[in-house]
Amino acid sequence: MGVALDDTAVKRFSTYLDLLQQWGKKINLTSRLDAEEVLVYHFLDSLAGAPVISGSPNCRMVDLGTGAGFPALPLKFALPGIRVLLVESVRKKVSFCQEVIRTTGVTDVEARWGRGEELGTKPEYHHAFDWAISRAVGPAADIAHLALPFLAAGGRVLLYKGEPESDELRNLDGYCQKQMATWEVHPVTVPHLKGARTLIVVSFPA
Repeated sequence: MGVALDDTAVKRFSTYLDLLQQWGKKINLTSRLDAEEVLVYHFLDSLAGAPVISGSPNCRMVDLGTGAGFPALPLKFALPGIRVLLVESVRKKVSFCQEVIRTTGVTDVEARWGRGEELGTKPEYHHAFDWAISRAVGPAADIAHLALPFLAAGGRVLLYKGEPESDELRNLDGYCQKQMATWEVHPVTVPHLKGARTLIVVSFPA
């Protein structure tokens, strides 16, 4: 996949897997807890966006609807220079993310409980990020709209999708035209993952 991981990153992924399996027995983090499925459908899938983000090695990034920390935490492990805000509306999942942050010792990561619609208006987060990312949370146009208050001028959105429907792309195009934004679709290959995988990048004007 073109992603290099040092020993620290590998150890953090190992710790992350252990915590997912421990916590996942008690609370609903993900339907996939088998080690191989976690590696493919969560870790490798999340890392598919690393080549896109790697061009901004010291960026500020917000993950909207992060759930158990995907895709932001794997990206952070691979690209340690980025600064990350995890946004999640389910408090137990935020607690899990905070435990991963604490146990792995990763820095410049904050997990916040709340809705993106509300957090995006707070002074500390408003127009404060270079990238907003989201994986399988909702329609592309809706997530781009949700992300906009978080983004600084020239900010970008990275969306993880399966195979987007033509209606979804048409709605995204309509939204982007109103915002004078551009969008691109990048098909990606995730090893051992069954089904199509696509990254959508939305770029807002500077």
